Amino acid sequence: MVVILLVVVAPVIPRRAASVTRALLVEAAAEVFAEYGYDGTRVQEIARRAGLTTGAIYANFDGKADLLLEAIDTLGPHELDALLFAAASGSTTEVLVSLGVELQRRCDRPGGGTLLFEALGAARRDLDVARRLQAHFRQRAERVAQLLRDGQVAGEVDPAIDVDAAVRFCLSLALGFLACDILEVAPVGSEGWEPFVHRLALAFAPRNPPWRAHDTR
Repeated sequence: MVVILLVVVAPVIPRRAASVTRALLVEAAAEVFAEYGYDGTRVQEIARRAGLTTGAIYANFDGKADLLLEAIDTLGPHELDALLFAAASGSTTEVLVSLGVELQRRCDRPGGGTLLFEALGAARRDLDVARRLQAHFRQRAERVAQLLRDGQVAGEVDPAIDVDAAVRFCLSLALGFLACDILEVAPVGSEGWEPFVHRLALAFAPRNPPWRAHDTR
């Protein structure tokens, strides 16, 4: 019985320890990146803050760029990714409204916004950061594009809308909203933002939806 218990439990301990180590490193990395910026951050300082060695960093991450993107994902808007990557219920318009509303809600919580803009600045000078950030946004762009295409097939999105243009608009809106929040430019409450988002989402709807063909009024 003891032997069996050891066999079952032993593999779990390293995985749990690795998870804790990664969490400590990400938390420490976020602090150091926020204080010193990407260029000024040294992996030795991240390891020191986490109470670990630099060997622990390279055992869990490819390097500083990998840590930065991990910190953004960990501290960033999980709700947005949940809406984008999970099987969302409701119409395409409803999902777009949910995404827009979540932009406002996340501003009331600490997140990875500052880190994201630090990464954008670093991407201009560091090819590794640029590549990783491109992949980061490419995944989200592809998911939004698929959402819109599915909506066009279902008759929920105007087929005349250029999907690539709409995706760029959505990503630009998200980044621009985040920038305004960080700089405290033109703050707006949910009572003003949410009705605006609902009206904006209607612009994606088809001009002549299928149900109008049966409307005798």
